[in-house]
Amino acid sequence: MNETIKNIMTRRSIREYKSEQITDEQLNIILNCAKNAPTGCNKQPWYFIVVQNKELIGKMSRLCFDENKKKGYPWYQNEDYYSPFYDAPTVIFVLRESKSNEWSYFDCSLATGNIVLAAKSLGLGSCILADAMTLFDKDFKETYYTELNIPSGYVPHIAIAIGYANEQPEEKILKENDIDIIK
Repeated sequence: MNETIKNIMTRRSIREYKSEQITDEQLNIILNCAKNAPTGCNKQPWYFIVVQNKELIGKMSRLCFDENKKKGYPWYQNEDYYSPFYDAPTVIFVLRESKSNEWSYFDCSLATGNIVLAAKSLGLGSCILADAMTLFDKDFKETYYTELNIPSGYVPHIAIAIGYANEQPEEKILKENDIDIIK
């Protein structure tokens, strides 16, 4: 099995990270892989914001935890606190053009896939963070658009935690009978 397929088959979401920061070289490779994702008509409707400031990540984590617990999300209800960013040393926010074509959502999702696969190929862990979108709810939107310096014309798409894994998740159990081949 080649390395690309091996990385696809073995990538898992990591929810426990070492405190060591990833290197600038690793970050640049990951971002270049994101920018090389397939995109409709080569529109490249994305923008990437990288946060490596531990205090800011901590502040965002606290807000996301508190707000998502208030919303009643079940995985928050039995916890006093945990970091929705999993204390990762790097968080990448993927943004998409707000007035782009309807395919920009898919383009940015493909870039997200490239990010997590590139991280895996570099020996890093990653986790896609839908809960981070709480930062952009109406009550906090202005604060975090400013805090993260989100450029005009872009909206947050998703966030991704990246760092050195401090856990080894179990092998994924795949669904069966979810493929039809018509010849």
